[in-house]
Amino acid sequence: MFLRVTAYLINSIAVSDDWSPSLDSLIDLSVLQKEAPHLICPNPSLEQIKESEKYHEKYHPIAKKEFEGEVFRACSSPYYLFQSEDATRYRKRWDYQEKHLDWGKKKAKFSTSEGHTKSYDLPLYLRVVNSIDWFCIGDPETLKQYLSFIRYLGKKRSYGYGQIERWEVKQFAQDWSLFKDGLITRPVPFRLVQNQPFQGNTIMRWGWRSPYWLPENQDICLMPKNNCKVL
Repeated sequence: MFLRVTAYLINSIAVSDDWSPSLDSLIDLSVLQKEAPHLICPNPSLEQIKESEKYHEKYHPIAKKEFEGEVFRACSSPYYLFQSEDATRYRKRWDYQEKHLDWGKKKAKFSTSEGHTKSYDLPLYLRVVNSIDWFCIGDPETLKQYLSFIRYLGKKRSYGYGQIERWEVKQFAQDWSLFKDGLITRPVPFRLVQNQPFQGNTIMRWGWRSPYWLPENQDICLMPKNNCKVL
């Protein structure tokens, strides 16, 4: 069934790009929360990822779709209008903390490029948004069940950003999970759509299948345009 999924927000959402949050990825986590909480961990092993995929295949309410021989979850990027945007940055720096640690007999060693001691300086956009839409194919009733586990969206949720007032799932007349009026609605590998019409779209390396952080799920993608716009 073609669906329009809407999240109504109480306050601003913190994001770092125009293509997050990904609804299918959020549902991935909800499926594990409900069906296999023992598999939820910050750094899963390949064995845990493979076991998680079994639960996703069995319970995930968003259908899979095939395009040019590639299979992915039939779900668009987020679509929303925002009233205003405040650009800021969030940072973490490992600096002199080692002087306060007891290394024991171990050699004092840390890396600022990986792990919990990694330093970063990243952009953060606080956008005033009333609602966010995604367009997908799936089972509405099962989807509602898993959406009930999702109460916040975006980054810095511990600060209270992206709090959800309610979810709404409605049947939609068209399939906008991949194309809308001939233009892409989600990141797609450029090699698959290079003959499609596009103008001014961003082309970048991006995770286009969940889990998005896995290198094998990333590709040079054509990114959707104008899915997030200022009122």
